[in-house]
Amino acid sequence: MSDTGEAGHVRVSDVLALRSFQEAEWQLLTPRAALTSPVRWVHTIDDPRPAALLQGKEFVFSTLSRFTEDTEDLEEPLGIFLAELDSVPVSALAVEVLADRPRLREALHAVALERYSGGADPLPIVLFTEQVRFVDITEDVHQLLMARHLADESDRESADPLFEVSTQLIQEVLSGHLSSAEQVNQRAQPLGLAGAAEYRSLMLRLRTTARRGSAARLGPAGRTRTKHVTVNAVRTAASETHTRALVGQSSDSDIGIVLALDTREPYRSETDFCRALGRAVAKSRSSGVVPTFEVAAGEPSASMLRAITELDSAQQVLHSLERILPRAERFAGWGAAAAERGFWRAADLGVLGLLARVEDPGAINWFVSAQLGPLAGPDAEELRAVIRAVASPTQSKSEVAAHLGISRPTLYARLRRVERLIGHELTDEVIHTLHLALLTEDLHC
Repeated sequence: MSDTGEAGHVRVSDVLALRSFQEAEWQLLTPRAALTSPVRWVHTIDDPRPAALLQGKEFVFSTLSRFTEDTEDLEEPLGIFLAELDSVPVSALAVEVLADRPRLREALHAVALERYSGGADPLPIVLFTEQVRFVDITEDVHQLLMARHLADESDRESADPLFEVSTQLIQEVLSGHLSSAEQVNQRAQPLGLAGAAEYRSLMLRLRTTARRGSAARLGPAGRTRTKHVTVNAVRTAASETHTRALVGQSSDSDIGIVLALDTREPYRSETDFCRALGRAVAKSRSSGVVPTFEVAAGEPSASMLRAITELDSAQQVLHSLERILPRAERFAGWGAAAAERGFWRAADLGVLGLLARVEDPGAINWFVSAQLGPLAGPDAEELRAVIRAVASPTQSKSEVAAHLGISRPTLYARLRRVERLIGHELTDEVIHTLHLALLTEDLHC
């Protein structure tokens, strides 16, 4: 336990110096223990065999609720508990044992003394003698870890415990391995995300090219550096907008973001956050790193569990955008609202969101050919333009003619020609089918 850590890392002594720690009544049962071990994360746990639940360098908090006063021998299970923590190893242990559990207090003192006299460098053990809000301490540690990480301006990619823990939570929920709302809230508490009025889910997809419009693809080192810069930009945006944010990786190119909102204007909060993110990225464009990305939003959520699962909905939007965006110039005015607010929603895609996901070339060619094949010839483009215009439900025939720059009689003549070519009256259903075929052609052909 004598690891002194690295500059910029949070140590056990930093945690003990936090205001939430100093305001509580506690004593250090292992005064010889070094307080210089780095703290990677905090973990609240009551399992008597905790090793499998930990990854190392955690500051562990526990009420030792499984160690009841009616247990015949408390010292032996406590020794096993501490040995498991040693095996990980963790950075420190803080326990709350109140006056109504005198036997457990006595056993804890005895075990700590035995470890102290054993000659080994002991695990720091802190005893809270009065009730303490672990959530306040864990949130303070979270903020300290984030501040230290943001302050690290070195070029090396330092360990990011916040990102690692958040990534693990996101991936466990999305994979279906974690489906308990209570457990998700417990895991989110140290991150400062539990108990919000509403949550919003954003998925950020990093581009794999060196810059927008470039054909040069980023190598592994470039992708790692770009992700690092982008994650820090997300945190800077959260700080600027006073928004609590969970930031973790959901796939190789996607970063999941869950915002905890206390406002009644979630869409405005999302917009403020995304605009702040754009500013933060602009400021970070140095050393050849130019993060470019798209952001998509899921639906509003009332729980942390639902918010994380909504990241999948946001990811579906991004999957559709992969095909739509390279062809966006074919859809006049499309995406203007998303560009203004800084993120995409499923509603922005309309039917294109579904058409973009059709991946059977044979089916695509069959449908387009069957619907649009009759509209061949020298006037094909004129007739297609008519179909696009009349497919708008908000325009009258006069407005359609004005939009096309033709007279109403010319418009009606072209509509009759379309009907003769396809062999059907242009009912609303036929118009929508032809328009669907045109959109499919725009996306895939």
